Amino acid sequence: MTRVLDSAGVSQQPLPQTQAQVDSLREKLQQLLWQTPGLPSADSVKIADDNLANVPLAEDLRKLATSAQLWVVPLRFGLESRVTVLSPKATTAKKCALVFNSGHGPTPDSGAVLISKTLQAGCTLAIVELPGSGRNRGQVASLENGAKVSEADGTGLHDGISMLDDGKRTAMDLFVTPPIVVAAKLRQLGYITNMAGFSGGGWITPIAAAADPAIVDSTSVAGFLNVPDVRTCAGDYEQCAPTFFNAFSAEQMYVLASAGPGRAFYQVWNMYDSCCNAVTQLPDFVEPIQAALVSIGSGRYVPTIDTTIRDNHAIPQGVADQTVARLAS
Repeated sequence: MTRVLDSAGVSQQPLPQTQAQVDSLREKLQQLLWQTPGLPSADSVKIADDNLANVPLAEDLRKLATSAQLWVVPLRFGLESRVTVLSPKATTAKKCALVFNSGHGPTPDSGAVLISKTLQAGCTLAIVELPGSGRNRGQVASLENGAKVSEADGTGLHDGISMLDDGKRTAMDLFVTPPIVVAAKLRQLGYITNMAGFSGGGWITPIAAAADPAIVDSTSVAGFLNVPDVRTCAGDYEQCAPTFFNAFSAEQMYVLASAGPGRAFYQVWNMYDSCCNAVTQLPDFVEPIQAALVSIGSGRYVPTIDTTIRDNHAIPQGVADQTVARLAS
């Protein structure tokens, strides 16, 4: 599929209007990410017991867990994603789990309100950190020609990963594979599993939900808007990924993340966000996405602008409450 740009460099990629078009577009997405239609196997996850003291969280958050595991998801180029899975001290009759895609930075503490409420509700929590961030820092990619590439610089950004995108295959699979595989593993273990993401992880969340229809409830906070023109995009690799955005638009990901019986994608922006994607009114793409879902006949896209977070970059408490309530109810 070729991404069409008008004279202003704005995406003209059409949104799917039928379930058949959704299925076809999702298959093309899977093909781009993994070179085959279908999803990566959950059987690749390696699980080991972990010491709670090793978990990169504030002490008050660690105290809400009774135990921790380290799940390792192997990736291309000899890389891996090291995922922290916390079992809650609180108990519930429902076997529930949340996959939380955190943002850039040394720890996922910026999602503290969602982390704490998930554990307090008695749900298992899997923290998936971005490549080069948190427990994934310090890895080096090995290319077929023997070259070595550091996937991130000292800030936890992804300048090096752009070298792994050869124009034929995107490197976005390095971001999307871990949450999809971890969610699949949790479902395999009997958990009802939802997904949420914040900041950088808030952009990975709708792509994961777009690729995997089994992710029925997903939430993005302060994650992304769209890329009007890849030719002038100045963001991090995953925000500008040329091979990816030459094939798909962000708006298409939002439709795929939403479409399907019983599925919903919740997209939240902070009006007064001190970092990223602050908006004062809903973007123009909201109405076409919702119209596409009406045409498709199933699925919900729920965009919200929150005004409670001021001069900060964080998950609003009300959003955390609603996200956990849908999971634990």
